[in-house]
Amino acid sequence: MSKAMQHSEFRQLAGADPEHLAAAAQEHAGQCAECAGYLSQMRQLDGLMKRAMEVPAPVSGNVTPIRTVVLKDRAPARVFALAASMLLAVLLGAGIWIASSRDTLAADVIVHVQEEPDAMVATDNRVTPAELDDVLRRAGVRLKSGTQTVSIARTCEFRNTTIPHLVVQTREGPITVLVLANEPVKSARSFDEQGYAGTILPSGRGAIAIIANTRTALDEAAAQVAASVEWIN
Repeated sequence: MSKAMQHSEFRQLAGADPEHLAAAAQEHAGQCAECAGYLSQMRQLDGLMKRAMEVPAPVSGNVTPIRTVVLKDRAPARVFALAASMLLAVLLGAGIWIASSRDTLAADVIVHVQEEPDAMVATDNRVTPAELDDVLRRAGVRLKSGTQTVSIARTCEFRNTTIPHLVVQTREGPITVLVLANEPVKSARSFDEQGYAGTILPSGRGAIAIIANTRTALDEAAAQVAASVEWIN
């Protein structure tokens, strides 16, 4: 039996060539509404860019373009209209791309948490300071002294990068903390999707993603956890 396609893998394929997906990717889109929506956006962007490239261009000097327009009395107005159409297509396409990229990080964080459901459980287990330090040091970070509520500390693959994955126990329940050294963000963003509440915060040279089962648990821990992280290189 073939391995189920991951959301991040699908988005890479859809972003590269949305009109010619392999059978496995088409099957995934048929089963995942979120990825189907992403595919629709990529196809819309692809269409906008193709139409922009097909806009006829006027003759310039001695160079004959592949496609030309006949310049009549109102040719300057037509040229400006064509230029405006091309600019609008590019701006609309860029808007779709930016929105998709912005949403993709949060979506990939959720997918990562869903792939490790055993982590989000209340427990009295605690990792030792040495274990925690070993995991965090690989990403160039550490937690300030006094943080004694970490029940899981391990490394995981996220977007082809090895990252620290922590589970912190709070009074309102467990939260997951992902240290994303290679995913810089300019401002904080929050999301509530698929039963999870989360926030992604700028931190050091990257970001910190904090995910909880409830908004109450997230609000209690987010500021404290973010303030506890120190970047050491």
